[in-house]
Amino acid sequence: MALKSAILTALGQNLTPTQDKDFELSSEGQEKLEVLSEQLAMAIRDYIDELVFRVHDLKADTVILPGTIQTAAGPNVNPIKVSVKVSQDNPAGITDQPNALQSVVKVDSNVNRDKSGVV
Repeated sequence: MALKSAILTALGQNLTPTQDKDFELSSEGQEKLEVLSEQLAMAIRDYIDELVFRVHDLKADTVILPGTIQTAAGPNVNPIKVSVKVSQDNPAGITDQPNALQSVVKVDSNVNRDKSGVV
């Protein structure tokens, strides 16, 4: 369910009286709820798009297989283990602390566009 649809459902359930079973919003009232839910969804989407997410702790391990690195002496013959650690708190053993605060993660608005329900 897109954000706009969820907002519209929440508004409809909480702004209409529940005592009268036959109560229905007028077409004008329904249109106003539709516009309000779209504006709220856009406001939330725009707010999230402006946020900056920062990586606080990250660890990645991989192995470079034999024969994949070419040097003047020839290809590597042994596997090479590579580890990357980034931490904002700079725990013991992590000496590259300045790089910890350079990692930034942002919301991918192209991938998440359909989740808001607004264009």
